[in-house]
Amino acid sequence: RSLCVPHIADPRSESALLALTGADCVRHPGTPNSLAALRDTIDAIASAEFVLAGALHAAICAAYGVPFAFLDTGHVDLPFKWQDFAASAAIEPIFARNLPEGRALWAESTGPALRLPPLSPLLEVATLPVRPA
Repeated sequence: RSLCVPHIADPRSESALLALTGADCVRHPGTPNSLAALRDTIDAIASAEFVLAGALHAAICAAYGVPFAFLDTGHVDLPFKWQDFAASAAIEPIFARNLPEGRALWAESTGPALRLPPLSPLLEVATLPVRPA
């Protein structure tokens, strides 16, 4: 299923975001402060078939295995952080407004260009235990 992870400051309801983006489901980035909740959020992103990411952490998580697009619903904060991640992944910081635009960006631009830094050095310094799966 396609997943929309809006920016944490986006005040829209789940139904409004579904109507706006065309995604199948929404996962708000305000994760409760627990390891279980964090794992659940990561699992939701990792098991999606496509992610519309208004939250940069959702884009980074998805980039390592799930097709994704940066999402602009009017709450893009700090454009530099998006540009910085895009540069590290060899992609353009282009934003989609909905699922069809996101899929098109992935197929035409992001997917073919994506070159991610190796994940192992990042995981070696992770503050949370990494599950082998």
